[in-house]
Amino acid sequence: MAEKAKILLLDDDPAALRFLEYKLRRSIPEVDCEARLQPEVDGDFDIYFIDNEFEGQRIAAQLADRIRTLKPSALIIAYSATLDRDTLKRLMQAGCTKACDKSAPSELDAALDVLREHVQRIRMARKEAPRGPLGSLIQGLRTVTGLIEAWDTRLRQNNRQLTEEPKHENDAAA
Repeated sequence: MAEKAKILLLDDDPAALRFLEYKLRRSIPEVDCEARLQPEVDGDFDIYFIDNEFEGQRIAAQLADRIRTLKPSALIIAYSATLDRDTLKRLMQAGCTKACDKSAPSELDAALDVLREHVQRIRMARKEAPRGPLGSLIQGLRTVTGLIEAWDTRLRQNNRQLTEEPKHENDAAA
């Protein structure tokens, strides 16, 4: 069985954190959730739900920057009641995938839809990923093979364009 996707939930409000964790576990049972009251993003997670405000400071953009440094492929969802225009702009620049307002239930539902799709992609990738000591080598070979195939396709297309008969101006007028 493939390893479950791992989600880190960050919020300094214990009630909001419990609600979010409950909603995630109920909506998407095939994930492992870890909840933290402190804005600490260390660890190996696939998905991050981050609040913006911790102890009166708005730090979601800094958290997203740190997450991108630690885990470039992670899905980041900002879930907060304090997302102003400047914060949203910074979050987008940091690679935040989705932002939603805690006070709008429909926004959380939309974020859960994004999350479900991402979890499905993770599950498929992990199911196809080889296991064991040679797993990394095999995955690397698959990647190189894919690149060579793409390069070969491009070369064939370029060769076809070069070998086609050049069109003359007289042909265009006919």
